[in-house]
This record gives sequence, C-alpha cells and structure tokens, in this order.
Amino acid sequence: MPVKNYSIGKNPYTFLLASRGCPFNCSFCGKPLVPYRRRTLKSIENEVDQIAGMGIRAVDFEDDMLNLDIAFFRGYA
Repeated sequence: MPVKNYSIGKNPYTFLLASRGCPFNCSFCGKPLVPYRRRTLKSIENEVDQIAGMGIRAVDFEDDMLNLDIAFFRGYA
C-alpha cells in the first residue's frame, strides 16, 4: 500500500517495535506468554532511517517494554 494511505492528519505515519514479549509472568495479564526479545539499537536505527527515507515523519513506538531497561531506553534518545 502507498505510504499516503497511512497517516495521522496530513503526516505519513507508521509504527515500530523495539522488542517483543515480556520477561514477567503476571497472573493478571491477558497477553499470551511470549519470550522477551529486544532488538539492537543499530537495528532500530536502521529501520528509523528506512522509514525517514520513505518520507514518514510520525513514528509510534508500539512497545509495552520500551522503557524496561532505562539505560537501553536512553540509547534511543
């Protein structure tokens, strides 16, 4: 699908995942237990560069564990 079909207002938009799963096993959580895997900063940077190259300026980090590791999270900034 063309990038223009995905937008927030007039801005082309996409989402990005930096990790999958969760390292916890909370009894109240409705999400399926999936082993926690985190991408490298380089992998994330490469994807952001690709996204920017497509003219997309709005990125939604759909990641429940984005700030699980504060030192790693600060590497995003």
